[in-house]
Amino acid sequence: MALFAAALLVSFAATPMGFPDGLEMLEANAANAEQFVSDIRAYHNAELAAMALLQAELANTENRPTPERAKNIREELALRATRLGNVYMVALNHFPNNARLHNYYGELLYDTLGDSAEAIKQWNQALANDDDCDLAMNNLALHFIHVGRYDIGIKYMDEALKRDKKNPDYLFNMVQIYMVHFPEVEKLRKWKRSKVYKEAMKLSSQAVKYAPDDYDLLQDYAMNFFAAENFGEDPDWDDAAKAWEAARAKAHRQDETFNCWLNEGRVRLRNDDFSGAVRCLEEAVKLMPNSQIANELLHKAQEFATSHPEKGRKSKK
Repeated sequence: MALFAAALLVSFAATPMGFPDGLEMLEANAANAEQFVSDIRAYHNAELAAMALLQAELANTENRPTPERAKNIREELALRATRLGNVYMVALNHFPNNARLHNYYGELLYDTLGDSAEAIKQWNQALANDDDCDLAMNNLALHFIHVGRYDIGIKYMDEALKRDKKNPDYLFNMVQIYMVHFPEVEKLRKWKRSKVYKEAMKLSSQAVKYAPDDYDLLQDYAMNFFAAENFGEDPDWDDAAKAWEAARAKAHRQDETFNCWLNEGRVRLRNDDFSGAVRCLEEAVKLMPNSQIANELLHKAQEFATSHPEKGRKSKK
């Protein structure tokens, strides 16, 4: 981050009047604010994806890049970050009062360039230009939660959800606040711990309702059942099993499918559904035969299924 920031200081000393070389096509829709901002955001996301691949290569411990390659990667990361920052500077020259542009520039500053102070200025500017900018509210909420100002953070998150009740990202973020920072939520909301959990599960359920194909949200919802006992609640293991089935249906990789089978097996074990647990854990072991935890749980489930045949249940595959 420091490298990126240093590069930007040099570049921004003389802000370009036009887009960097090779990116002039972003000017094509400059007369249409909505399309223009969407183009800038698409470019931003594409650059983040490219930078993530470079960072993964740099961090690869099994196949380390050569010193020369590592140097080139760092230089390319700095160059991409500088160019992306310059794109926003030029874009804001076109539309200085566009709330979305200020918000997205703030995200770049906060997440990629490590300049939280300037990012907060950009998000506040977004709200000054549009006091209904829920994107900026969401980002400010996460910042204030991160620095321990839970009162301000939750207030911003409430406002973001008030404006977009069906936004899966906002719902997910509030769930994380409730689940992770429950002592502070208890005090601020004046809720009992059990209510914090119940409200979190409602929001988590809504998130998957509005984004039914999002594996990460589905997995998070399924995982949240395991947290019930920490809040003094009895989990509904039948619903938990269904949640893992739903997540597995949207898994993209083998490791994700494995984790779904494994965790569904755990859920069925806790629900005394021993035959169902055996079925799930057998599938997990098929995917990863050398997994110690999967084999141990399968052995346990098989023992229970043999000694308690009356507790076996038929389960859908």
